[in-house]
Amino acid sequence: MVFKQTKQRRLLKKCHDLISMAKKVLAYRKDILSPEDIQEILAAKAVLEKDTDKKSPANQAQIEKSWNRLDKILKKCGGTIYPVRFLSE
Repeated sequence: MVFKQTKQRRLLKKCHDLISMAKKVLAYRKDILSPEDIQEILAAKAVLEKDTDKKSPANQAQIEKSWNRLDKILKKCGGTIYPVRFLSE
């Protein structure tokens, strides 16, 4: 029997993974990043955490908008940590 996840549940899982990647980028690259980039990552991460809060989740469009914003910032600042590549280069 195959259990299918709903779109909302998959999106929330994807958001939690991105939040943990943001924490990882900050932990490993904090000394390299500019203070503006650090503040931008922290602000975008806080918005995404607020949108995916279990007590009062935002609608799916707002969550996707927040996810895209944090994803764009992490692609700019992530270095070799983000985006994750699975094939050896």
